[in-house]
Amino acid sequence: MSNQRQNLVRCAPLIAALTLAAGIAHANTMDQAFDAFERGDTLTAVAIWKTLAADGNATAQLNLGQVYRQGKGIPQDDSEAITWYTLAARNGSETARYTLALMHEHGRATEADLVAAGINSSTEMGPTETASPVETKAPPPQPINWLAAQPADTWLIQLIAASAEKSVQEFATRNLNPDIHPYRVVQSPADERRLYRLVIGPYSSQQEATAAASTLSAEATALKPWVRTTKSLQ
Repeated sequence: MSNQRQNLVRCAPLIAALTLAAGIAHANTMDQAFDAFERGDTLTAVAIWKTLAADGNATAQLNLGQVYRQGKGIPQDDSEAITWYTLAARNGSETARYTLALMHEHGRATEADLVAAGINSSTEMGPTETASPVETKAPPPQPINWLAAQPADTWLIQLIAASAEKSVQEFATRNLNPDIHPYRVVQSPADERRLYRLVIGPYSSQQEATAAASTLSAEATALKPWVRTTKSLQ
């Protein structure tokens, strides 16, 4: 599986309307968009996603935000990325919400952008750090109340749990890129042992979380990622 494919979320095939370009079938699906993207035909993938996004598909909107933010096969454009992330966030994509908040933290999105997407940065991201034009390898320090701020009906991928926070953070830094898999190191109030847990997400559905888990590295996959509800950790 290519590294580019890890930046995107695959979902079940959806029927798209409108003719996108010569040679593209009328019933385009998310799978066809991924296939085009893997072939290096980003323009075709973007065209399909835009048609699906126009029908309100949050996954397509999220994928458009990803490729425009990172410049994957098209000119990098933060403004365009923010537009698509905002639509996806309004449609319930927790990944879009997290990424917009991260862009804001690093000076690539404004407070007005967060408001437009319905994001409260003070409760969803915790204390902010000095903004940087380049996203760092590790996410900002994680406040323990982050779990409580997440919707109970969202989903997380848990990778490891340990008593030593440093070892969990080091594993995450070695094996995860928060730009692809937005991760957190958290402690669950329901856990009397107070273990530090490495979780990825949140995701709006079990299907989205499972799809994201399938794109993890071999080392992370060997740990048998656990797709679980956010509520189970709150």
